[in-house]
This record gives sequence, C-alpha cells and structure tokens, in this order.
Amino acid sequence: LIQEKIARMKSGLYALESMLYLTGGMIDAGVLKQYPIEAAICKVFGTELSWRSIDELLQIQGGMGYMRHMGTERVLRDIRIGTLFEGTTEINLLQIAGRGLDALGKVLMRGGLSSEPTRPSLGPLPHQIEPLGKQLENHIAEFSATIRSMLMGKGATLMDPTQQHTMELTLQAVARSVIDLYAMVAMLIHTRDIIPQAEASGYPELAAGPITLTDYFFREAYARLSDNSRIIKEGGNPELVAAAARA
Repeated sequence: LIQEKIARMKSGLYALESMLYLTGGMIDAGVLKQYPIEAAICKVFGTELSWRSIDELLQIQGGMGYMRHMGTERVLRDIRIGTLFEGTTEINLLQIAGRGLDALGKVLMRGGLSSEPTRPSLGPLPHQIEPLGKQLENHIAEFSATIRSMLMGKGATLMDPTQQHTMELTLQAVARSVIDLYAMVAMLIHTRDIIPQAEASGYPELAAGPITLTDYFFREAYARLSDNSRIIKEGGNPELVAAAARA
C-alpha cells in the first residue's frame, strides 16, 4: 500500500517536471506567444498533485504527521491554498476546455467537421519507449475523434454561455483528458531526451527510472482517459447529476 502511494507521487512529480520543461522550453523558443491553456494545465496538475502528495505523506506518517516537529501539518495547511488561489481548479478546468474547444472548433470549421482527422506522429523514439509512443498516438487519435463527434452534435450548446452550466461535467472531462495527454506528451519527450544522454555518459541505467515512471503514468492515465471518454460521449454524467439532485 505504501509502495502504491510512493509510485503515484513519484510518477506525478516526474510528469509535472516534464510539463514545466516542455512549456518553459516552448515559451523560451518563441513557439508559444500566448499560453493561457498551457499555464492552466500546469497549474491544475501541479496544485492537485501537491495536495494529494502531502495528504498521502501524512497518511504514511500516521499520527506522528500531526506533530508540529514533523513539519507535515504546516505544509498540509499552507499547500491547500494552491487549488484556490489565482483561479480555482474548477475555473481553470473550464478555461482549458472552453479555450481549447473554441480554437479547435474554428480550425475544424475551416476544414470541415466531417473531414478525417490527421493521425498524430511523434517521430522516431528510442526503442525503450517506442511502444509508449504508439499508445500515445492512439490515445490522441481517439480523443480527437471523440471531440470532433461531440462538436458536430453539441458544439453550439458548448459554446453558448447561457447553456454552459448544463455542460460543465462534459467540459471537465474534456479538460481532464487534455491534461493527461499533455502530461503524457511531455513525459515522452523528456524521457526521449534523457535516454541518449544516459547512454552517452556510459551509464545507460540512469534512464531506467524515467522509463519506468513514464510507463506507470501511462497505465494510470489510460484508465482516466477511458472514463472521461465515456462521459464526453454520454454528454455528461447522468448518474452523478441524479445523485446530486437527491442531496
């Protein structure tokens, strides 16, 4: 049980590190002139990871974690502001989905919604992570097809501010999927760059950790992507709505 907590914390931390390297690199290179979506993605992922990690640390420490000399209880209190300050998680999720779908909708309208999407290609990858690259290409293609189908059926409702509150669960699922896919792309690029550096140093085993963490994160993310894909296709989560109505 402790190993599970540590694996999720470590893989999440490597994912966040990779996302920040990717985003910062694109900004420095001038690829991104404006980056509200990327910033929101990193903010949501990072603050939620921080909160989950310190909560799990307290769980690992048990009652001792409440003791002031351990330091955990103060961090637990202080870090909670992250998901609230500078835009709550909920607002950022709606921003990620709203801005992304708006931009994608305009692109698709120019090319025609019914046209076949271009299959993504991540280029050549080291053999150690080539299977993960194929998995990611499949995930992106599936997500793209799901979003295109959704826009064709409910695009007007999604972009209508007066109707947006009825689509929040769908928008959240879209945003969560985008965050996972962005993290997976970032991790793959980061690990791709680490492998030849490790081999050139004469210590190829240094790449084993990043490869293992990337593989583990991909396995966890696949389950989340599947759940969110179902919510998007169903146009929300009727079971959740029904349960909330009973509250």
